[in-house]
Amino acid sequence: MKKRILLSASLFHALTDAATIVTPTIFPILYSQAFLIRKYSQIGLLSNLGLITTILVQFWVVALSFRYEYRYLMLASGLGICLANFLIPLSPSFTVLMLLFILLRGFTSFYHPVVIAWISRSR
Repeated sequence: MKKRILLSASLFHALTDAATIVTPTIFPILYSQAFLIRKYSQIGLLSNLGLITTILVQFWVVALSFRYEYRYLMLASGLGICLANFLIPLSPSFTVLMLLFILLRGFTSFYHPVVIAWISRSR
C-alpha cells in the first residue's frame, strides 16, 4: 500500500509540475507574435496571479482535506488540470487566457497539501 501511495504521489507530482512549467513557456511566444499577450507586463500579471492563486487555494485545500477523501481531491485536481490544459489553447482573448491560467494554477495547487498529508498519514 505504501509503495502505491508513493507511486501515485510521484505521478501526480510529474503531472502538476509539467502543467505548471510547460504552460507558461508559451507566454513569450504569444508575446512575440502579439497574439493574446500584447504587453510584456501581461506575462508578469499572469505569473503573479498564478502564484497568488496557488497560495490561496492551498489554504482552501487544507480545509477541504479534513472533509473529503484524498483520492477524490486528487481526482478533482487531475481532471481540472487536464480540462484547463485542453481549454487554454482555445482562448479567444487575454482575459479568458488569464482566467484559464488561474484555473490551472488553482488545480495544480492541490498536490502539495494533499499528498504531504496523505504520505504523512500512511507513514
